[in-house]
Amino acid sequence: MIDRVTEAMGRLGPVGDAGAMAANILSVMHSDRSTMREAARAHALQFSWARSMEALFGRVYPAAFERRRERRLRLVAPVAVTA
Repeated sequence: MIDRVTEAMGRLGPVGDAGAMAANILSVMHSDRSTMREAARAHALQFSWARSMEALFGRVYPAAFERRRERRLRLVAPVAVTA
């Protein structure tokens, strides 16, 4: 989750870029991993299961179902035929 990973707690790189992944691994390996681990843990602890499930079932799933419904309606929409 690109908006959740900061330099204090991890590294991000382009998908499919093995060189970037290797550089990120080396960067983390040569960093203060204990401090990085604590920052990541502190960040993660602010997200409770209740809050996560509320977001998932209250916003994420309903929005996804609505997009699917709209897509299906577009696929089966009647085609106007004129003479």
